[in-house]
Amino acid sequence: MDLVIIDGPNLHNTLGTSLAEQTDPDTVRKYLVEWFDIDRLVRATLHIDEPPSLGIVVFHSLKPLGRVKWRLDQSETMSFWGRQATNPDTSAVVVEIPGEQQEKQPYRCEGCGREGFATTTSEKGIDTAITAYLFESVDHWEAACLFSRPKFLAGPSRK
Repeated sequence: MDLVIIDGPNLHNTLGTSLAEQTDPDTVRKYLVEWFDIDRLVRATLHIDEPPSLGIVVFHSLKPLGRVKWRLDQSETMSFWGRQATNPDTSAVVVEIPGEQQEKQPYRCEGCGREGFATTTSEKGIDTAITAYLFESVDHWEAACLFSRPKFLAGPSRK
């Protein structure tokens, strides 16, 4: 593997959502802010001891991460991305494009069990920045791997 590209917000939020189904929100927040390293996930998933020859490139914005119950505040978000960027063989690319993307997320009220949808906002432009980077660097790699929103971390099936 020559290059690994990470869609940071998608990976982070999918992992957090999966963990939040299994443990309390404070534990999820602490794990993500203090312990979780993207490069460890990449190496374990790809079963490699050495980093990719061109490294791991994490694309992210500076907008707060996470869902309501385990949402990271701005300082926690900055701490998370700062720590990821200091991992060996890992680079971080900040993507700041004005505007927000709105998505509807299903939820279930813990008190009454009622289901509904809440509108969430997220960053905009990560996908486009990744695509542009891959085209710009295509002459330097033979194989690239993209980590984005893994379905295997989505937890129990949802309706």
